[in-house]
Amino acid sequence: MTEPLSTVESSSSKEMPLRRWLERAWRGCTIGLWVVAVMDVTLRDRVPGLAVVFYATPPIVLGVLLLGMSGLGLRWKRDRGSVATFAKTWGLRRIVHVLANVATVSCVATAMLGCVCVGEWLFGNVRWASVQESPPDGLKVVFWNVGRGEFASWDRIAEQLSRFDADVLALAEATSEDAQTRKFWQSRLPGYSPLPLRGGMVLLVKGEATQQAAGQLARAGRFRRVKVEVRGVHFEMILADIISDPLSPRGPPLGKLFEIMQTQGAAPTLVVGDFNTPPTSVCFDGWRADWSRAWDVAGSGYQATWPQPLPVLTLDHVWGNRGLTFHRCVCGWSSCSDHRPVIVELSVRE
Repeated sequence: MTEPLSTVESSSSKEMPLRRWLERAWRGCTIGLWVVAVMDVTLRDRVPGLAVVFYATPPIVLGVLLLGMSGLGLRWKRDRGSVATFAKTWGLRRIVHVLANVATVSCVATAMLGCVCVGEWLFGNVRWASVQESPPDGLKVVFWNVGRGEFASWDRIAEQLSRFDADVLALAEATSEDAQTRKFWQSRLPGYSPLPLRGGMVLLVKGEATQQAAGQLARAGRFRRVKVEVRGVHFEMILADIISDPLSPRGPPLGKLFEIMQTQGAAPTLVVGDFNTPPTSVCFDGWRADWSRAWDVAGSGYQATWPQPLPVLTLDHVWGNRGLTFHRCVCGWSSCSDHRPVIVELSVRE
């Protein structure tokens, strides 16, 4: 028995307002994602007020959202029975057909853009490089934001640090009173000379370390400059920690840090820290003339460092000037923090 036309019209009329609202919301979200994708490629974090968009939408997140919106749009296109019935009743079938084709093209274009974003993220974060053999005088350095001890006990963190078997261990967010004492580290890592630097920073060296300078970075971060000697090899380190507020512009603190780095001249200098800024930021464009990021030179594996257990952002950095040669850079895995440790093997040029 055929359903009366009036019943079909009534059912279609009830579905149309909700469908229109959903499709308008879909179009608005899709257009917004397109705008964000363009901004991430062109403006990046150049405009302080819009920088939060760049920080909050890493390419993998943007790509997944775009692919999801594309799939949703194609699903709606296949499920247009009530719309087709309504259009046939009112003689609008050709118009609906044209709009459906336009929707298909936009869905496919959105899917392609999503694939590009995912591909860009994979290309920038995954690398399988051959491991270079470090020279006999090579050093192993680890930088790790230990997450204020909120994810594991300090004893567990110390145990994990001992497993790295590194020559130098540089820590950020080691904020507990115990972690800022020499006694704590001497009892758990007896092979190291501990140097608490305050501000959550600690340096552990299989040799000697002396603090040379300390200060603020445009009131949005802090730094410590240290002279290090390991097995007769001398170099300097700058430890930095930039605040994590996504609304705070990164230009001033990173610009101040770069000024401090430039005063090092030809002295071999290693810069480590939680910059809370991805390496694609415009803030690092001027650094690469005289400084190299360890991952860019010798990275292998997967580089995103935050947040564990599914990191999508590279917030932790290791840089060196021309007085250093990087042989290997990998990021470790540990449940002791929401950040992954950055492990670097390097040598000092004579």
